[in-house]
Amino acid sequence: KTSFAGCSAANALTMVKWKLFVFAAIIGLFTLRPANVEAVSYTFIDIANTNVAPFGIFGGDPSINNNGTVAFWAAQNGAFGAPAGIFTGDDDTATNITTTIADHNTISDLTGNNFTTMQENPDINDNGTVVFVSNDGTAGQGVITGSGGATTTLYHTQGAFNNLTGNPAVNNDGTSAFYGSRDSGGVGIFSGNGGPHSTIVDNDTVDGGVFDVNIRRSPDINNNGTVVFNAFLDGSGERISTGSGAGTSTIADTNTDPFSSLGDAPSINDAGTVAFQGLHNTLGQGIFTDTGGLTTIADSEGAFSFFGESPSINNNGLVAFRAGLDVGGQGIFTGSDPIADIVIKTGDSLFGSTLVGLNFGHHGLNDSGQIAFRYFLADSTHGIAIASAVQSVPEPATIALLGIGLVGLAGTEVRRRWKKVHRKDAKERN
Repeated sequence: KTSFAGCSAANALTMVKWKLFVFAAIIGLFTLRPANVEAVSYTFIDIANTNVAPFGIFGGDPSINNNGTVAFWAAQNGAFGAPAGIFTGDDDTATNITTTIADHNTISDLTGNNFTTMQENPDINDNGTVVFVSNDGTAGQGVITGSGGATTTLYHTQGAFNNLTGNPAVNNDGTSAFYGSRDSGGVGIFSGNGGPHSTIVDNDTVDGGVFDVNIRRSPDINNNGTVVFNAFLDGSGERISTGSGAGTSTIADTNTDPFSSLGDAPSINDAGTVAFQGLHNTLGQGIFTDTGGLTTIADSEGAFSFFGESPSINNNGLVAFRAGLDVGGQGIFTGSDPIADIVIKTGDSLFGSTLVGLNFGHHGLNDSGQIAFRYFLADSTHGIAIASAVQSVPEPATIALLGIGLVGLAGTEVRRRWKKVHRKDAKERN
């Protein structure tokens, strides 16, 4: 320890300057560390799994709303043909404390028949309303909503449709987008809340009938009522488009844009930004967004080998997606950096075992950045989980600013001590 009282003001100042230089050099080393360290970590909540009754197997992709409630499909034993249902669970409940939205005991409000099967990809809005497609025996198929009590049939094959299938979506107004074929002819994507439906796209009337009968069955809808979908075109090619019932707008087209194929299940946020998977002619397979201009989120020229067809975009512009890695395995990511942008990957520890597989869909991300996914563990457990981001690790720029601030504070202390020693030296000379 050096005393300022036993040296001249000049020597004291030199000593402090030297200490500050060493301190600043250490800060500089931190500042120059690699930028691609993991910046976000996640905690995981087990919503439901096969180790606790009544669930025996899970299917499809779960969805999550902005309250952290997840909707999912599950069967009551290990076979997909077993009695199944649509359920919800949230990030505030213990594992397997869930709400039944509908199962084989649920009676249709329209036909009086019990539901026999339910398709595997329900969606849920912020009011807790879940939408799904169900069969009620020989009575037909319906687009159904529910939140834990009686269910409501929005549209049914006893009405204007002869077939209803696919993966519907619902917004906060209760308007659903769904796939069906009409009694009057044609297949398409439609929207409505139980009253007269709007035709978003079909294969014979919309936009002069440019769309083929091969219209993909996984639309998405935002809170403004805009629907996004993928459909093949008459002749050749496919197109991702948006619409709300008065024609469509093109997002990506394999005939005019640099893509050779486009993913089945695009996602749209309230700003109208669309996230989708595509095979780019130059970049390879990737995840892209478009809101008047194409943005690449991640592509296979980097560390990724393939991408799932159902990315999800939230109202903050964050995009989450499933992707395979060049080094092997797969995971869920939120950007192009396989380290900084990872949520979870196969080989990671999860719930006392090791993750060996996962599924993620285009309704799997909420505005808080929570991610709902289906998991498979090495110990044979299957389940539904939520990943929630926790506090970020400071980035290099943050550390640099911290260092500058500390140097500034130290400089103030140097000046204060120098003035004190200078006054003492002057007093001794006098």
